[in-house]
Amino acid sequence: MKVSRPIIMIGMPRSGTTAIFETLALHEDVAWFSHQSGWFPRIGVPMAIAVRLCGFSWCRRLQESAGTRHHKGLGRLWSLVPAPGECYPLWKRWCGNKFLEEYLIDVTATRDECRRVQKAVHWVLRLQGKSRFVGKITGPSRIGYIRSIFPDAFFIHIIRDGRAVVNSLLNVNFWKAGSGLDRPWWAGGSPDGWKEEWENFGRSPIALAAIQWRTVLEVAQREREQLAPDHYWEIRYEDFVADPRDVTDRFLAKCGLSPSRCISEYVSQPGRFRNMNYKYVERFSRDEIHMMDRIMGDWLDRYGYARGTL
Repeated sequence: MKVSRPIIMIGMPRSGTTAIFETLALHEDVAWFSHQSGWFPRIGVPMAIAVRLCGFSWCRRLQESAGTRHHKGLGRLWSLVPAPGECYPLWKRWCGNKFLEEYLIDVTATRDECRRVQKAVHWVLRLQGKSRFVGKITGPSRIGYIRSIFPDAFFIHIIRDGRAVVNSLLNVNFWKAGSGLDRPWWAGGSPDGWKEEWENFGRSPIALAAIQWRTVLEVAQREREQLAPDHYWEIRYEDFVADPRDVTDRFLAKCGLSPSRCISEYVSQPGRFRNMNYKYVERFSRDEIHMMDRIMGDWLDRYGYARGTL
């Protein structure tokens, strides 16, 4: 069951992956899992027809108007509008808990796992009437595992200043509720000595999140070596919000997608995207920022993030 060159967006949670994923999902030729499919994983794939019936660009206009209508008591209704999502309940159903909980380094999908995922994506493409599939997963890149399912997958890696990522992680409920403050979120990827390093920083939740940001990047860089250069591309969140039109034009070309009127109109709206990195400077003390700089070190330098405050 051939699925032609699916596009998989990867990146650490809270790195701007949602904003860029939703932008790419506007393309006239791509299909995706809607977040409603994750509510009912047993019938998640057939629910893809709702996206075709509604049309995502129309859905987005409805969602954008939700903020102005929330005071009238209609805000919760807009969650019923189809929108692209990660749909981890579907991945769990096809591939098991390991897909959610582990780095999956050197792990390949079983024959049954391959068949289930390929079949699901095939039917989503057919039901939505599109030629390419785009999906998003956050945390570990899982490049080797996904390539065992889709050998010609194209990966877009979204990278954001790790200190801003840490700030955002510490603010969201899923990170706190899932014990992200006192243990690594994913298993099987933390480097030797991570616990001692964390202990040296007083078991700080800030330090733990910083170590995980660094680890996710390290693993992704090792895994990308499996790929041909034309199967992987990196986007800095900061570059996207500074010039979304230019970045989207370039990643469409990299993905082999034609220019998109819907995307062009969407990203051209003034104030559509904002760089929120300044928030980490407001929240963290100089000592805390210095601690993150020490942990993230060369990886901040590698991606052009100056150490210290902005």
